[in-house]
Amino acid sequence: MEASGIADASWNLDVGYLAVRGICDYCDSYKNDTWQPYAAAVAAAYTRALIESIPFLPEDDIEEQYEEQYQEIIQSLKEKKLVFFLGPDINLCDRPIGKDGKPEKWIPGSKYPPTDFEIAEFLANKYKTYLENSTNGKSICPIRESRCIQDLPEGCPLRNLQSVSQYIHDIFGEYNLYNELHSIFSRKERPYNSNKVHQNLAKIIYFFSQNLKSNTDNYPLIISTIYDSTLEQ
Repeated sequence: MEASGIADASWNLDVGYLAVRGICDYCDSYKNDTWQPYAAAVAAAYTRALIESIPFLPEDDIEEQYEEQYQEIIQSLKEKKLVFFLGPDINLCDRPIGKDGKPEKWIPGSKYPPTDFEIAEFLANKYKTYLENSTNGKSICPIRESRCIQDLPEGCPLRNLQSVSQYIHDIFGEYNLYNELHSIFSRKERPYNSNKVHQNLAKIIYFFSQNLKSNTDNYPLIISTIYDSTLEQ
């Protein structure tokens, strides 16, 4: 039961897995937690011993293996077979880490660009009627009383940028939506700082610009699922 999530993920990715369990009872009427700490310690000790017994590759072999992968990536780039796909959290790269161990949240005036959810949160908090109208004035869900978008559970459709922007577009008009987005991304005097992902992609594009054989050659394709003016800059 405890390893069911690992089993599902391994099945989906077609990889193997090993679950190490510490048994502390017979699951009968005498079941209790007395031996649970001991069972956990034994399982951890066994796992460590198992990992330490696995032979590791010499450093030269690892570098050689990486070199083969690098060459494969470079060749795919040259043949225009590699497509860069930037996911929704790409703008969390290089952010300062807060006291809670998580990347600092974006606020207007930040040096780093926002994620899609941070844009959705900014718009939803500015247009207070969004959650009220989206839920017909009722509680967001049976177990929540808050009306803040950041308190909605993961996966809730009301959290995504598409829902928030569609609401503003339909209720307040296209001009208001684009005006809000313009206020976030139009920062000519203080542009957002680029992160390592932006910088490395820019280097790749520059390399191609210097080595194109003709004007008909194409640059690598970059697909982004988020609003990201930093990459364009």
